Amino acid sequence: ELRNFHRRHRLQLLAHGARTLGRMEEALAQIGDDSEIESYGPLFMEALKKPTSPHRLTQVLNHLLSEAKSALDPAETAAIQAKIDAYLAGRLPLLAPYSCLKESINKRPALQGSHHSFLAFTPLEINLRWGSLAAVDSARISK
Repeated sequence: ELRNFHRRHRLQLLAHGARTLGRMEEALAQIGDDSEIESYGPLFMEALKKPTSPHRLTQVLNHLLSEAKSALDPAETAAIQAKIDAYLAGRLPLLAPYSCLKESINKRPALQGSHHSFLAFTPLEINLRWGSLAAVDSARISK
């Protein structure tokens, strides 16, 4: 179903821009059934064309952390938050908070039900998908 597809990819879309995501959710609310996927598909592709940014990726990581917070112990939450903050400040690459958060969520069956496609990437895919950001991260870290 289209709504489930959107729910699974929502955070990935958010990383590419909240404005387009908002338009997609408005369109999705007007779609009566899956037969009208033609109106959703072009918006989905338009959203993914917009490059991500460290700020938007940080928003998504913080959103995931807030969803998982109740199942994590305070020290683990603080460690993940510190890595997210260090990524935004340019002191760590995206892979650091991403991997830590993904590992913490994957260790807890209760949290795995959310099935966010954002957490489905492997380190190689992150480098390929957000390679330009990896280069930006490297440049910021080497300063």
